[in-house]
Amino acid sequence: MDRGAGLEILDLTNPTMPSLLASTNCGGGEDVLVKASANGVFAYVTTGGQLCVIDVSQPTSPVLAGQTSMGNSGVFSIAMSGNYVVGASLSDQSIHMVDISNPNAPVDSKPSAGGYGIV
Repeated sequence: MDRGAGLEILDLTNPTMPSLLASTNCGGGEDVLVKASANGVFAYVTTGGQLCVIDVSQPTSPVLAGQTSMGNSGVFSIAMSGNYVVGASLSDQSIHMVDISNPNAPVDSKPSAGGYGIV
């Protein structure tokens, strides 16, 4: 994770001398989750205001598969449950649940993308 540029993939074969395999600039990365499925291996990166889905099945050639808004900004930490990535937005004080069942077209589950209010 590179807070300035997005996702960096490192080779940790020699943990004392990690080497950069590839990077993808999807914006300033805040948090990342990785999930393997029958469709491939995907990294889910929050950039504060959006969620980027990156296909990392080929670690030396990551590809941005899809992205969606997660409020205006302020989503610095995400969690995953089934086919959803969940994050709390500080800016709009809401919970955003992004349906990731189609990695190429993730969707904030609330139609207005305003999230669910935090009580």
